[in-house]
Amino acid sequence: MCTETGQFVYFKDFRSASYLFINDNGDMEYTDNGDREGGNSYSQFCVVDMDGDGATELILEESCSNDRVLLHYEDGVVYGFVFPLRGMNGPKTDASFVSSGGAGLNEVLKIQRFSKGKVIFDELCCQDGIDNVYRIDGKGVGSEEAQSYIGMQFTKTDVEWHLYNWD
Repeated sequence: MCTETGQFVYFKDFRSASYLFINDNGDMEYTDNGDREGGNSYSQFCVVDMDGDGATELILEESCSNDRVLLHYEDGVVYGFVFPLRGMNGPKTDASFVSSGGAGLNEVLKIQRFSKGKVIFDELCCQDGIDNVYRIDGKGVGSEEAQSYIGMQFTKTDVEWHLYNWD
């Protein structure tokens, strides 16, 4: 199930020129970047339990755009979520990752749960130098504390990526 279109597709036909981002209400929604020509080509993948429920999810990295496709199985359906590279930077073995809106905006996120084609996040840290908003676990902090938290994220263990070689 492509979560962008709500349509069932074969994996070989899965395409999206759009990707998930967190809107001003804190909800995930897709951009509207038009249609992508051609098929996807993946370079690598990893397997990690993104929501802590004991079942693993699959993350594939697209070769050209570096978008990441997260596949989640729930109630007999495999849901596909598309993140841009900066939307899911450096996934860690604890399932946390950095989402970046550019140099001035970085967040450490973790998926709280999936629910029938939706993904609900926990914001562990927000460092928004544009609007001067800094939070850790939902509580306001100083910019240095948020920067330190973001820095610690890069010391965590990365997921193990594997070569995707399926013709």
